[in-house]
Amino acid sequence: MQAPRQRRLHAKSPPVITPLASISSSGRTSTGHTAPTGRRGSTSIAPVSLALIGKRSFSRLTGSTQTATHESLYLRSHPAFSAAVHGRGTLTEGLTEMFTVDKLNNDVLPRIRTGSLEPLRLTVEGAPALPSPDATIITDAVTPTQYQEDRAQAERIRDGGIPTGGSAHAGVGEAAVRAAYFEGHVEFLSLGTAGQLLPNLPAAGAPP
Repeated sequence: MQAPRQRRLHAKSPPVITPLASISSSGRTSTGHTAPTGRRGSTSIAPVSLALIGKRSFSRLTGSTQTATHESLYLRSHPAFSAAVHGRGTLTEGLTEMFTVDKLNNDVLPRIRTGSLEPLRLTVEGAPALPSPDATIITDAVTPTQYQEDRAQAERIRDGGIPTGGSAHAGVGEAAVRAAYFEGHVEFLSLGTAGQLLPNLPAAGAPP
């Protein structure tokens, strides 16, 4: 059994960015502070584009979207699931990150690139948003290093595989991991309600 560990936040909080809409033509924000400018001593506001922000800064915006998705999913996990996992990283962080990457990379981000989720894209990019999506900067979500092994173990639970030093086993399937995580059916993960390991997996997978 994996030793319990304290759950960490998925990533550091993104830096605070002054909304462009709050900056007046005089260079002052709605709170009265002078906004930073490109020239020393100048308060003129030059047009801001995504190119000026830079891909690195934009990746922080999309990274914060990934963090928000991860944490939002965790908050939606069933209380029975949270009670049974006892801090097992494979289940808390691993399943959460697995669902996060699957949702973003196989659903949300492809739709953003094709322009079918423009309200969401414009909300994330904010005032400097380009008139149409730029697929070169809307890249797939990447699991942070500290969660990669947890995610790999979670995927083996779902899909089957051979864990390090272990033997091949069949996966429980997508429906089973969802039923456990979101509906509290932890028996599909071979767990009792108190977190104890059950001798046998009582079902091959959750009903469709």
